[in-house]
Amino acid sequence: MTISRLLAIGLALFSVAAAPSGKAVPAQHPLEGVRPSTKVPFPKISDWNSLHIRMERTACYGTCPVYSVEIAGDGTVTFIGERYVNATGQQTAHIAKAKVQELFKKFEKCEFFWTRDAYEASITDMPSTIVSISFDTRSKSVTDYAGERAGMPKAIAELEEAIDKAAGTQEWVIGKDKDL
Repeated sequence: MTISRLLAIGLALFSVAAAPSGKAVPAQHPLEGVRPSTKVPFPKISDWNSLHIRMERTACYGTCPVYSVEIAGDGTVTFIGERYVNATGQQTAHIAKAKVQELFKKFEKCEFFWTRDAYEASITDMPSTIVSISFDTRSKSVTDYAGERAGMPKAIAELEEAIDKAAGTQEWVIGKDKDL
């Protein structure tokens, strides 16, 4: 981490921002992001076969890859490429259950159920990323539209990358021998 980043974090921790009411409120920690005031604990899973992790990347005004990927509890990966991807249409693969469980733990670690439903910055020309998890009778989705600029916890952006990595979307998005 650079010195300027550390200074920015330090200043953010001690700064105050004006709320819409005009009263001063403490600024949010830039690495933890903005969360709802009531903490929602991450539920326990009882039926791994009910698990579905889904991520969708939407269009922008340019050539952003448009696709969705779903990972089921048994390790089945379903990719649907729409535009600006190497492979269009439905593609399937399988990953080890251990990878699925590792990804599930990342959802737990970032306290996914204790996030806002959307983090949307007031800018244009950006794609959205929608991350969802469902299992047993529980489900939660988070929409990221330049979300880190709107207070989204950094862990959610890291979760998006982890889903791509676990699912192996790189092959379908840009090709087997290229890097994301």
